[in-house]
Amino acid sequence: MSDPTILITLEQAEAALECIDRDIERNYTDDHPNYHDTGEMMFYLRRAELRLRLASAINANKETK
Repeated sequence: MSDPTILITLEQAEAALECIDRDIERNYTDDHPNYHDTGEMMFYLRRAELRLRLASAINANKETK
């Protein structure tokens, strides 16, 4: 099963990336993830994957300009 395709603007992608980065910074200054909680770990893994995909898409867009 493949992931659905979602289209967003470059500005939306950059805003989403900024939100994820701020959330990551806040999480690591407040508390560390509970590595024994599978649900929490899946959240962090999905967020990391989304961050990577957003950053890759933003960089690819900048390279084509």
